[in-house]
Amino acid sequence: EIKWLVRIILKDMRIGMQYQQVLKEFHPHALDLYNTCTNLEEVCEKCNDKNFVYSSLSIQVFKCIKPMLATVVPSVSKLSKKISSVDHIYEPKYDGERILIHVSKPRGAEVPKVMYFTRNSKDYTSIYGPKFDHVIRDQVKS
Repeated sequence: EIKWLVRIILKDMRIGMQYQQVLKEFHPHALDLYNTCTNLEEVCEKCNDKNFVYSSLSIQVFKCIKPMLATVVPSVSKLSKKISSVDHIYEPKYDGERILIHVSKPRGAEVPKVMYFTRNSKDYTSIYGPKFDHVIRDQVKS
């Protein structure tokens, strides 16, 4: 039983079932909650509470989210056909890693706090912070 629990936590089920399926069976809103906090312990605690009501507004700074995957489009002209509204923006991803940057200036702090996360919720602050914090702080108004 412990082996299965560890595999669920590590997202390595090896039974042809992904964590999304397990979370959907656990609670109707478990996957939605996981996508806004990426903390399995928090998901289990909240979903076990009989009074729990999911709110998509629970996104917080410095708590990772699971962003939507990008869609591959063969050319810019085909992209403009797909997006007919001016309410959309897009950016090309040429190579490298996609990083989510969280910035907030705590009360009383002189400089904003900056954290870097991968889309799989790995904290890369120690890798990117020393190189890019000054650039981010200069560009973001807090």
